[in-house]
Amino acid sequence: MKMNRFSVAGAHASEFCIQRLARRARRARNAAKLSQENNDVCARDESTVARDEARQGLLSLARVASRRVDRSLRRMRASISRRRSNKGTDGEACLVLHGWRSNADVSALHARRLRLLKRFRKASCVNGSEEAPHAADETTSELIDGPWFSWVDDASDDTFENLESERATALMTAARSVAKFAIEHGPFKCAVGFSQGGAMITLLSNPQVLSMLGIEGGYLWDSAVICCGASSSLLDLAATKWGIDVRSSASPMPSLHVFGFQDKFKPQGEVLMNTFRAYDSEDQLIRHALYLDCGHTLPASLETDTGFHAEFDAWLEAATEAAPRRYRSNEFDEDVLFDDIKSLEYKSLKFSNQPTIERAEADIERAEAEGARAAQATTFASARTLARNIDVSTATAPSGNDLTFNTRCASLVQCNVSLKSSRVNILDFLARAPRASPLLRSLDGATLTYGQAIDFITKGDGDLRKLGADSSSVFAYNVPPGPVGALAFLAVASQCTAVPLDPGIAEEDAYEALTSCRVSMLALFRGTDTEAIETAASRAHIPIKWFVMTEADTKLAGLYAPESSQSSTSDVAPLVQSSETIGLLLRTSGTTSKSKVVPLVIGALTSNGATLAASLELKASDVCINAMPLFHIGGLSCSILATIAAHSSVICCRKFDAQSFYDTITTSHEVKPTWYSAIPTIHLTVLQYGQAVARGAKPSHALRFIRSGAAALSHADAEKLQRFWDVPIIPTYSMSEQMPITGKGVHVPLAERADTVGQPLCCSFALVGDGHCRLTAPFGQQGELVISGDNVMTAYQDAEEANNKTYFYVADKRYLRTGDIAKMDHDGFVYLTGRSKELIKRGGEQVSPLKVEAVLVQHPYVRVAVVFSVPSALWGEEVGAAIVLTDDFDGHEDSALSSIKSFMGTSKELSRFEIPVHWKFVADEDLPKTSTKKYKRAGLAEILNVAKKVDACTLRHSKKVTTPSHGLAGLRYCMAVSVMFNHIGAIWQGEDERDPLTYGPAWMSAKATTFYFPATTFFVLGGFTLSAALNGKEITKGTWGSFYNSRFQTLFPLYLLSLFLGLINVLVVCRPETFSSEFSWQPHNATLTLDSGAWAQCQTGPVEMPYGAWLFMTLIVFSFGLQTWFPLWLLSSWFMYYTWFNGVYYFIILVFPFMHNALARVKGEFKAVLRWFIVYCVGTLITAGLLGLYYALPAWEEHDDVAKVKSWKENVQNIYALSTMMFPPYWVPCVGTGMAAYFWYDAVRPVESHKRALYGHCADVLTLAFFAFHLAHFLDIDWPYPTNVTGKMWEVVPEEHHRWDTGINRYVWSVMITRLYSPLIAVWIALLSIPKGSRTTRLLESNLLSKVLAPTSYGCFLFHQIIGQWYWWATRNGNGIKTADVGDKTSWMWWAYPKEYYWFSPQPLPVAWYEFFFIVGMTTCFSAAVDRWLNTPLTVLWIKFITFFRNIIWPNSAKSAETSGSSEESSPEDAVIKAVAAVTGVDERVSLDDSFDEIGLVSVGLPVLVGIINAGEQFAVISAQEIATCANLRDVVRIIASKRESARSSVGFGTRSSL
Repeated sequence: MKMNRFSVAGAHASEFCIQRLARRARRARNAAKLSQENNDVCARDESTVARDEARQGLLSLARVASRRVDRSLRRMRASISRRRSNKGTDGEACLVLHGWRSNADVSALHARRLRLLKRFRKASCVNGSEEAPHAADETTSELIDGPWFSWVDDASDDTFENLESERATALMTAARSVAKFAIEHGPFKCAVGFSQGGAMITLLSNPQVLSMLGIEGGYLWDSAVICCGASSSLLDLAATKWGIDVRSSASPMPSLHVFGFQDKFKPQGEVLMNTFRAYDSEDQLIRHALYLDCGHTLPASLETDTGFHAEFDAWLEAATEAAPRRYRSNEFDEDVLFDDIKSLEYKSLKFSNQPTIERAEADIERAEAEGARAAQATTFASARTLARNIDVSTATAPSGNDLTFNTRCASLVQCNVSLKSSRVNILDFLARAPRASPLLRSLDGATLTYGQAIDFITKGDGDLRKLGADSSSVFAYNVPPGPVGALAFLAVASQCTAVPLDPGIAEEDAYEALTSCRVSMLALFRGTDTEAIETAASRAHIPIKWFVMTEADTKLAGLYAPESSQSSTSDVAPLVQSSETIGLLLRTSGTTSKSKVVPLVIGALTSNGATLAASLELKASDVCINAMPLFHIGGLSCSILATIAAHSSVICCRKFDAQSFYDTITTSHEVKPTWYSAIPTIHLTVLQYGQAVARGAKPSHALRFIRSGAAALSHADAEKLQRFWDVPIIPTYSMSEQMPITGKGVHVPLAERADTVGQPLCCSFALVGDGHCRLTAPFGQQGELVISGDNVMTAYQDAEEANNKTYFYVADKRYLRTGDIAKMDHDGFVYLTGRSKELIKRGGEQVSPLKVEAVLVQHPYVRVAVVFSVPSALWGEEVGAAIVLTDDFDGHEDSALSSIKSFMGTSKELSRFEIPVHWKFVADEDLPKTSTKKYKRAGLAEILNVAKKVDACTLRHSKKVTTPSHGLAGLRYCMAVSVMFNHIGAIWQGEDERDPLTYGPAWMSAKATTFYFPATTFFVLGGFTLSAALNGKEITKGTWGSFYNSRFQTLFPLYLLSLFLGLINVLVVCRPETFSSEFSWQPHNATLTLDSGAWAQCQTGPVEMPYGAWLFMTLIVFSFGLQTWFPLWLLSSWFMYYTWFNGVYYFIILVFPFMHNALARVKGEFKAVLRWFIVYCVGTLITAGLLGLYYALPAWEEHDDVAKVKSWKENVQNIYALSTMMFPPYWVPCVGTGMAAYFWYDAVRPVESHKRALYGHCADVLTLAFFAFHLAHFLDIDWPYPTNVTGKMWEVVPEEHHRWDTGINRYVWSVMITRLYSPLIAVWIALLSIPKGSRTTRLLESNLLSKVLAPTSYGCFLFHQIIGQWYWWATRNGNGIKTADVGDKTSWMWWAYPKEYYWFSPQPLPVAWYEFFFIVGMTTCFSAAVDRWLNTPLTVLWIKFITFFRNIIWPNSAKSAETSGSSEESSPEDAVIKAVAAVTGVDERVSLDDSFDEIGLVSVGLPVLVGIINAGEQFAVISAQEIATCANLRDVVRIIASKRESARSSVGFGTRSSL
């Protein structure tokens, strides 16, 4: 605002001041110079010491004055510069610092991705203070030019001391340089730092660092943005060399921090984040963290990330209000900063609204339009709303803790824990109960009191000091059965870190547990299975201590004793674990084969136990019965610790047995269980046994409730359980990392909020909607469940990568990602909807698929193994395995299965529950894969149809394997343009030849030699894409009709439209009075001159007939696409001459299933595919040879004799060539090479190969070779080719190109030569199919070619003749042609001159060369308009037309259709899936999550899909444009559902009953 007060007069006054200061500076420097000269004179006179000292003082004063004037001058000029450039906007600039070994150009790229230029007036991207030898990575150096800079660069080969000294010097220089730049070029509203630049921003935002630099009472910028976690080593260097501990002196500056979950510097970046603690006027933290699903970078997609920028804007608004006080220039000594400091180079970016990535503008506009809505639901705004207590709702959790949330914001619930006093050690936890109260009970009636348990631990056989343990010991033990296991846990965890081991653990698992948990002591119990653990301990060199169970002798539940006498503990201090130390190490299976270690703090365990007791309303009189294993968190936390918190007791079963468990609950004993907690497997097993025993009667029991945990208990099973026991069923949710998370109140009816797992009990809770961990909005929308709280595990042990991906911050709270998907209602109740993790939860056990796969692939018959979950009514989930056998296995699948099962049963690496029970033999291509070719496990049981137990079978269904580059669509358009190039623009080949300077150089007629290259490429590409559209899957019996229907309804409607438009042109030009009923194989005056003396505009075909009959036969032949079939082409004429391609392609579609299925049966077998490719290559040679017989026939000559031009005998060479080169079967080998090329691509998968770059180079070489080859034709390069075959091909001079005999031979030779190298074209197309694999592919993949222009390719081919005719008529009506030559001045003269050899078509459109581009543009636009507005309606009409005639021919199908039509309207999902099946022509399961590429729908097929959907819709009419914006089929379903709802809600308006 201060700058707005500057007027013109003020500016002039400032200039005047500058001039005065400049004059003063000059005078001061002159005075200093004079003083120096006087000083030199005085120095020669030793007697004038006093005068010398006076002059020295004058010199010093002059120098000081000069410096002050220079400073004032710089400050004034900088101020004027800022006033002029800011134009009334203060503080709208930002400073951008790059990372290690980077530069300002990289910063500029990042600034654009952060859209800084849309938030600030300008961005100053500064180069570092120290030049670096090279870029940080090769990718950066390839994209951006150097030089490169760092703020502190590594000093390489020096000693550590020298290195640290050099780094300290460099850091000081960098800090002073940045501060100097900020003062000279500021003020800055924001400072943005990437990586090491972020560390520099962190340092210079700290008040102690600024004070050291001489800046007091203010800051260099208002806020800070730190991107990409940086090493915190600069903070350590500042602490060591400057004595400033930045970590302990937080900066009061608002800050935003951007991290990548895969960034290895993320933890250190979070250290930097915690040095910022800015608060607003309401004492709310203005610090925010945003996370990206990437590594140490800012991805290009960030620029259009709506959610990210909404978060950024929400934070920036709050940061602006809470900005700290800026520095003032009179509050520091500039000499400290400016002496000997070189000014930094920088790049200034101005405010801009332009996006920097292709087609991002629409995305950015849409993002800005959604900005207001998004800002209300941002993570930042939601967290601040709860913290400021604005419009919050409250609820009380079953645990008694208060929950606060705002249902109008994102799904975030804060839990205010009130039981923090329960965070105590285990001995204190036990001591709170009366000593005489029973704690542990056995089934035979023995008990152990709380007092006895404490005595056993502190001075009895449970005192681990006797074994030599101390508080740092990590003590593992195999969990003994019954109460002994419970007491062992309490004894070990109360004194050191406990590692309970499953007694049935496999050897490899045991070894991994002992080593990963870093076990120092191991205890084993006699009478249990210890063989595997003993062997593992021997391998790990861990000594074993043996215990024996003594409860039978002592009559006290749970007691045990050392097998041998132990040392005295009288001189050793009592061993008691603190509440804040790690007391328990559990192992949980991750998505990798190696388990993660979960360290749990003692205080968190006891506090969670108290929470469970409170939520379950446990009383001292309650008795729990436990059958859960005590090496999992469920049994330990709920059954044991919750019991202790309530001062009650627990009956510990030795092992789970349904009969014993049921009898204990129902048999009349003195002590009856009042509750139990178990997994669904135990619930259902006991229920099944109880129902069989009770036979309809209600069992007698004392249960108050039943708690269910671990795997989800379905609502139907919960109702059965409740009906049988007649007690409340309490569903819950928890995990090893936090037990419990949610729970339902004891008094909440099961029917109320069915399927919920309750409310948060003791931790805050949020749902994040994507991989960026931003909160979902609003309540009711599902997302990944994340939790935060004092009791939540803080980190996995020795798992940096897992921790990086698991933890993130929201405000000052650190959240853990559970990997489970859930939604939340408006009262904070949670509903689990799925799991993002791939773990298999079999009962209470978790199975890692990769661990099982690692064992399976050791079998000699197994090439690939994919392990997945199979739904189970008993276990929740069971283990299934899909097996791909090795190629050399030639036995029966039953024998393979028997061998594999035997192998798995004897494996020492797997526990029993990890061995698969469902098996499926498949081919590798039958397994669905992600875009990165990883196997998809989610939903695999349904895909493979293994919900029912089967041992082995052959799979027929398959999912997509490979997705070729969408650049092939761009290639298709390029070939369409090439076809138009052959047909548009050439020298007039007749007596009235035009001026070559106007209509093009002579070599343009030489393009006839390229005539068949685009046509051949089209057919090869057609074979490739047809097979790719089916993903190489076999077209099964019963689906051929669907295949034909889908392909023809894609092509035929537009083809018929082109015939209709062509017919209009014909009827305008070719009328009875302009028609010649005489035919000649060569243009001849006798046959083309009418009785009126005018030149005929059209003539009959080889079979001469009158006008009416000729027109009728021509329409019939062309309408059915038979114009290239001999002898049918003899019955028609040149009506739509360029559609010969359609006639051939329709035949290809008819024979395609035969060819495709032969290749599909050897799919994935490289050698078999190669054999088929060779077969088709031989076929191309044979067809080329057949055409070569042309030269053995009597040579074609140009005759003057009318009898000879009409003679079939004299023109046999002409007839043979036409009958051969355009005969449909002649093109089958070309199409076959394209199909084989796709199957090669699928088998080799070059996109995954380490030779991908080589394949790309080969593609580019072939591109250049084809280009050079055809350029040689144009330039008439004399290559040593046999002229006796090619005629005068290589010997003609440019002036001969337009001659008839030369052109004819070129056409024939073009067909032959392109046929010979068509296999090479197939190889070229296969290499171009590698996404981004070559420069050619990247060019073809550009949005302009592959997205905008490619959908018009088919239309360009169909309509370019028609558009050319219209253009000729509009621009050449009688232009320069004698009326006598054409008969009628209004006729279209060009048609009066057919080709000498191709008698059924005219010469290429004789327009000037520059008009070619105009006509191509008009054709493209016309095709785009047809595709947008006519394609879908025409498809709908075609479908109805076919349906109408089908119902006439097959009345039964009409009745069935009528019956199905009268039924209830199908769901949007069914409508889309049926339409896709109809378009693709393959009867298969289609996932709604599939993209159009994955289901083989190219752009030309989308309008057909729209037409099929609309044909079956009564309400929802969608457009091709709407469907083109969809990422997958699920988006299409949403559009249909939305339109149906809108149509119905309009009460009759906008609906339709029929088309």
